[in-house]
Amino acid sequence: MNKSIKTIIATTFTVGTLLAGISQISYAYASPITSTQHQNTQQQNHQKLIKQTKQLAAEGKVINSESFGLGSTRNAIVKKWGKPEDSDANTLFYEKRKILFELKANKVTSVDSLDKRFQSINEKEVRQALGKPNKVKHYEDGTEVYYKAGKHTLRFVFGTNVDVIVD
Repeated sequence: MNKSIKTIIATTFTVGTLLAGISQISYAYASPITSTQHQNTQQQNHQKLIKQTKQLAAEGKVINSESFGLGSTRNAIVKKWGKPEDSDANTLFYEKRKILFELKANKVTSVDSLDKRFQSINEKEVRQALGKPNKVKHYEDGTEVYYKAGKHTLRFVFGTNVDVIVD
């Protein structure tokens, strides 16, 4: 019985050592993510974001507006989100949420998003995802591209920041 226990212990240590060695070899030969793979993943994420943005724009919303969009009322937004950091008769600006609602007669007529997810996309990626824009405006400090999204207009404004506007 003593010999059997020694054999089991020796076998267990041998198998454990072999498995540990194999896992280390597998780890050593695992290919790291290359910068090309990272760029491809980032581009795919950007394409998804851009397409999602157009779908939401067709509903009159942006990615960070939650249930609020074109036609929402000032009272409904303030009731759910609280007092905005900045506002006047025609705007509600929520700095922490990176969103601006433009209003006319207390109803949202335009939703403007400065969400951080947009800050790393560029005009070329937008054109790849959505095709040729309906309209392009060039400014001294940037470009604005317009797309039709249902009955609404989706604008990507490329300048110091990337701004997405639905109206």
